Amino acid sequence: MNLRAARIVFVKELFETLRDRRTLLAMVVLPMCLYPLIGIGAIQWIGAEEARRAEQPSRVALLGPRWPPLERALSEAKPGYELRRDVKQAKLEQALSEASVDIVVAVPGQLADHQRDGTVTVELFFDDTRARSALAHRRMAATLGELAE
Repeated sequence: MNLRAARIVFVKELFETLRDRRTLLAMVVLPMCLYPLIGIGAIQWIGAEEARRAEQPSRVALLGPRWPPLERALSEAKPGYELRRDVKQAKLEQALSEASVDIVVAVPGQLADHQRDGTVTVELFFDDTRARSALAHRRMAATLGELAE
């Protein structure tokens, strides 16, 4: 087949495609209208989910000795924290994996040992693969930063 015959067939097929309104609608008009709507809808849905999560309190398990300044800061924080002391060290991973808590704040050892030099060591355990847990970590880091000041 020579190049001239191929060109004639190509032009014929192109004109037939341009005459067919359904094909034009499916190839050009529909994607130009539909894809932006799908993108905007997805962005709106993600924003609404983030706003809903931000309003929910973070579930915090406290391990170790009681530290009243931390507990006071957590109870006064907005949007707030749900404090739990019933999680044991042995059940820590299970509580995080089952999503019964969002973050675990552990003060290892005795509080008096940490407060001698004016600092308190705190360990945070969270599941970065869960959005609620990652949000709780960001909140807790901010709360501990304010407490350190």
